[in-house]
Amino acid sequence: MTILAADRETDRKEGTLLSIPIVAAEIIYKGAMVMYDADGYATAGQDTTACIFAGVAFEKIDNSAGASGALSVRVYRPGLFKFACSNMAQTRVGDMMYVGDDQTFYYSTQSTNYVKCGKLAYFESSTAGWIDITSGLA
Repeated sequence: MTILAADRETDRKEGTLLSIPIVAAEIIYKGAMVMYDADGYATAGQDTTACIFAGVAFEKIDNSAGASGALSVRVYRPGLFKFACSNMAQTRVGDMMYVGDDQTFYYSTQSTNYVKCGKLAYFESSTAGWIDITSGLA
């Protein structure tokens, strides 16, 4: 490739709602944290080293009887989302948070595999908080 010598039209998408093919035999529920598995397919949120945070499910998709890629799920990419947590404190606002499961996040000392999901934007209680997922996207 060479550098540009003139203007060009570059394809663009907003990226706020992205469609990702789902792994075989998986159900992803609306509002769940969604991950990319090691093969690049969507799977429900989990604290697994082979996974990378993808976003938050816009809809429920049941691919329990399908092969990998048979169905896709749309996920929100940037934004603030409220999820469950445990033992959270106001002092953690601004800290990176990590996926626990498809509806729970942790701070670093509670996580096993440190799969980033975003920064704590708003402390609501010791059991709930708002995550800015933009900072957790790969």
